Amino acid sequence: MMSHVFMPSDEHLKVHGFIQLEPESFEKSEFNRAQIITQWKNKDVILSLEQDSDEVRTIVFDKLTPGFSLRLKSQRELLEILHWLEQGKTINYLMQLEQERREKEVIRMEELRENPPYLEDYRYNNIGGSHFLFTSKPDLKIFMPYQHHLQLAFRYTMNDLAKLENAKDTVHTGVESHTAISLWFLTLESYINALIKLCCVKKNEDFGHYKRQTLPGRLSSLLQFLEIDRKDFNKNKIIPQLDELCQFRNEIFHDRHFGEEIRFKHTSLSPIPIFNCQIDEIQAIKILVEIANMLRFAIDGLDTMPTVILHTHAVAWVHLSEVYQKIIQPYVTFILEKHHMRTRLRLEMEEPLNFRSTVFEKGDILCLVQVDQEPEFEFWLNSEQTSMGNNLYKGYMDSLNLKPDTLLFPKVTLV
Repeated sequence: MMSHVFMPSDEHLKVHGFIQLEPESFEKSEFNRAQIITQWKNKDVILSLEQDSDEVRTIVFDKLTPGFSLRLKSQRELLEILHWLEQGKTINYLMQLEQERREKEVIRMEELRENPPYLEDYRYNNIGGSHFLFTSKPDLKIFMPYQHHLQLAFRYTMNDLAKLENAKDTVHTGVESHTAISLWFLTLESYINALIKLCCVKKNEDFGHYKRQTLPGRLSSLLQFLEIDRKDFNKNKIIPQLDELCQFRNEIFHDRHFGEEIRFKHTSLSPIPIFNCQIDEIQAIKILVEIANMLRFAIDGLDTMPTVILHTHAVAWVHLSEVYQKIIQPYVTFILEKHHMRTRLRLEMEEPLNFRSTVFEKGDILCLVQVDQEPEFEFWLNSEQTSMGNNLYKGYMDSLNLKPDTLLFPKVTLV
């Protein structure tokens, strides 16, 4: 099976000063028998996508010494190499650094056998995570935790919809809805914060001045940063909807009421937030998608619409707007029709208004995914498959000696 192969996009290579070579101009070492698929050149630096037998790889080398090359696995590695080359270093120098790193890594792995590591030391292993990167500041990462929140929110919402789809004895209004709604809100807040951070870096502003604002306030600040007219942005009353979602979420988080109803005018959210259902989850998704739809192309060269990672026989990062249109909305519609039910919420999205800002230039920012694990997080794990969690769970339930179909209530009222 062919493993992941990193190859920068043509657009990114052009941004970094690379020119695509014609086949007759390909640079090749007499010791390299691989078939060259494509090559790019920046001064004496050659970036080459090659195939050798069943393996496809991306390498970079100096045309003056084509026999020595470095294999590229990520955009970050490319940026680091370009940074060093701009400092006057050579490919041979970088190869020596890589060899020294590998020798140190072997020593480190041997030491871990003698001195087991702490699990807490692996918290920063961000494999699979995403971040924004300014091409002018390759050491500064703007992380995208909303991608993680989104993945969990999507899973919980799909679980709740599945329970309702096949409900028999009662209308299942969602045992995971509190968590799903909270995570959809966190996704939206993190998304807006990430865009504000990008603007702060671009304009040398202190993010600390904005993080204490309410979420609608931060959205307004973001629109000012991007020079987007707030009145045009709020054409479909999305800011009042966001304000009501914030109030709804705060009641779930902080439990500051005695069950009195709250009057929401711009949304279909539950008047008593602790009593919610799948429709409240869908309302939160709609607010998120409609805001992201308007901001997704605001930064030139990026589509910032959050993505869902879908798994079947393959893996795909799919924009949430597409997932809502192709999966979530038709799924909700099917479930309601199946049970002969309806909803007051309009499931269709508003026609997207794509706003574009002139503050950023194409190529200012890249969006990267951490595909490969950093060397400091490599560890020899025990590959034996075990089921201790299930064994402990079942063992405890068996120890209660309950008869089949018994319902054991907690002892809360003491007598």
